[in-house]
Amino acid sequence: AVRSALGNPLAILPAVQKAVWSVDRTVALGNVHTMEDTIGRSLSERKFTMTLLTVFAGIAIALASIGLYGVVSYSVSQRTREIGIRMALGARKQEVLRLVLSKGLILTGSGLIIGSIAAAVLMRVLSTLLFGVTATDPLTYATASIVLLLFGVGAILLPAWRATRVDPVAALRRE
Repeated sequence: AVRSALGNPLAILPAVQKAVWSVDRTVALGNVHTMEDTIGRSLSERKFTMTLLTVFAGIAIALASIGLYGVVSYSVSQRTREIGIRMALGARKQEVLRLVLSKGLILTGSGLIIGSIAAAVLMRVLSTLLFGVTATDPLTYATASIVLLLFGVGAILLPAWRATRVDPVAALRRE
């Protein structure tokens, strides 16, 4: 192993070869790598695993958001008549928005609680893949929960906004 202060450590390879040959002409330098390359190769499997987990986590968040959007949209479409009656009796758009958001947030909160319990159970499996944080790091749990909550609210907002646009007369005529 040779340490160099140069920007490109491979630039001193001829000087190192001469120094080695000055001691023993039969020794050949082979398989020369920088320390960065050596460390990179040793971590490549973990990097691949973490990249794969990140991709799957992104897909899981997208699928959960789409699923939550679908459930809330279906719920709003099933309750169109009820929402129309509420609006005909004087409910404001903010009240309808709050109604739909509260139902969606109950679903999101339930998912967060179940997911947190599952994460606590599976933390021993995932702890071997973590660098710089513990498996029970509260900041990590809080950040993940906030991100998932934001995605959940994003998935709920469009159906909730549509619910505020329900025309009471059209909703009552439809059925």
